[in-house]
Amino acid sequence: MRELAERTGIRFEDMLFYGDRLDEGGNDYPVKAIGIPSIEVTGWEDTADKVEALLPTLS
Repeated sequence: MRELAERTGIRFEDMLFYGDRLDEGGNDYPVKAIGIPSIEVTGWEDTADKVEALLPTLS
């Protein structure tokens, strides 16, 4: 994620990460731990639903 931020110029605060293991010790936890806003999901279907719900709120 750090390299993505460096290469794109996108700040962590402007990213949004979806992960199913955001708990400490989970494979997605390091993303949350460095300060990237994160949304917990239970699987790809939940991810799709949450992204779909987010889209109309974006300008």
